[in-house]
Amino acid sequence: MSLNVTRDAVKRKCRIGVSDYDTEIDDLIDEQLPVIEHAILQEHLDDTSNAGLQATLTLGATEVVAGEFLAQSYREPGASETIAFADVFIGNRFDGRARSDIADPFGLKAMGWSRLAPYLKPSARSHASTSTRIRVSSPKLSAEEGDPGW
Repeated sequence: MSLNVTRDAVKRKCRIGVSDYDTEIDDLIDEQLPVIEHAILQEHLDDTSNAGLQATLTLGATEVVAGEFLAQSYREPGASETIAFADVFIGNRFDGRARSDIADPFGLKAMGWSRLAPYLKPSARSHASTSTRIRVSSPKLSAEEGDPGW
């Protein structure tokens, strides 16, 4: 069984009430949903008898798609601009005082992936696992070389 992420659900998550973005949202669902389904263990996708599980998977996938839509919108030219006059800010809610992640400015994708985490294939890497881990087997400097003695 495949998940059922709808345009209306994505628009609700993004607080969009107009039809201006319908084609873009449909294209994003078509692009993202197969990737999300591929990351989920097949036994969970096939378990149609568990309505709660299917609702959880659909909600997680909807959050990932909605988060990607918002991230793409945030990266459009002018979308992250802010004008400040004293204590008055005109622009987006990230006015420079709070640092945001351009790949997931509202945290919706991370929330969706964390909701899906218990159902993912062990080999599927999460969005947060892209950092490089460097391990050193032995110290490169001796104790004398590492201590400047100041």
